[in-house]
Amino acid sequence: PKYALLEFCNALRKYVIRAIMNEEDALKALNLLLEASITLIDIDKESLINALKYSLMNHVTVYDSYYIILAHNLNTELYTADEKLLSKLSNIEFRLKHIKEYRS
Repeated sequence: PKYALLEFCNALRKYVIRAIMNEEDALKALNLLLEASITLIDIDKESLINALKYSLMNHVTVYDSYYIILAHNLNTELYTADEKLLSKLSNIEFRLKHIKEYRS
């Protein structure tokens, strides 16, 4: 979803604050993402409703739930590095994979 850009920027901000990367590298990373051939999807009413329901049923954030709902809608896998999310949903979400499993 389009808000992924905000989440990405927020992660870069955390990396700079924690001195994992410098501001220049964070800006380079953002520019690389902005130049990438990715499709950003608008937030739609039906998916938002489904994400809220999923969030309440599975005790995960609406943000994470929206990604999962999109994966279902697009019939694709969802890769994450969020160990907590993976642990919580590993028995019910076959689409959810650890990023280290990704093969292009």
